[in-house]
Amino acid sequence: MLRLAIALLFSVTATMVHGVDLNSNVLKPCPDKPNCISTAEVAAKHGLAPLPFRGSLQQTREALVQLISTMPNSAIVQTQDNYIHVTFTSKMFGFVDDVEFLLDETNHLTHIRSASRSGYYDFGVNKRRVEDIVAQWGRGGVK
Repeated sequence: MLRLAIALLFSVTATMVHGVDLNSNVLKPCPDKPNCISTAEVAAKHGLAPLPFRGSLQQTREALVQLISTMPNSAIVQTQDNYIHVTFTSKMFGFVDDVEFLLDETNHLTHIRSASRSGYYDFGVNKRRVEDIVAQWGRGGVK
C-alpha cells in the first residue's frame, strides 16, 4: 500500500516538474540549485548553448529521440511536434532527472533543460549528461 501511495505521489509530482512552459514555448529558469542546466540560463553555472537543428523540425526531433534512446537508464516520457521529455533514473538510488528539449523552428535551435527532481547537489550528473548529448550531436550521430 505504501509503495502505491509513493508511486502515485511521484506520478503527480512528475507533471509538476516540467521545466518548459508549452503555452509560451520557453524553458523555465533553473532553481537556485546546482542540479540543473539549461539553454535558457545566462549564468555560467547553469547555462549552455542550444543545439542547432539537423534538417527540419521533424528530422531533428527524430534524431534526438534516436540519440536519447541509446543512452542508459533513459525513458522517453512524451514527444510532441516541438517537445521531448525524457527521464533518466540512477541505478543505485533510483533518483530521477528530467531532461526536456524544446525545438524552436523559427530559429532552428533546440533548447535543453535538465534538472534533478529531488535533492540539492547531483555531483554534476545533469551537466555531464547534457555535455554528452551535445558532444554526440556535434559528431552527427550516436555512439
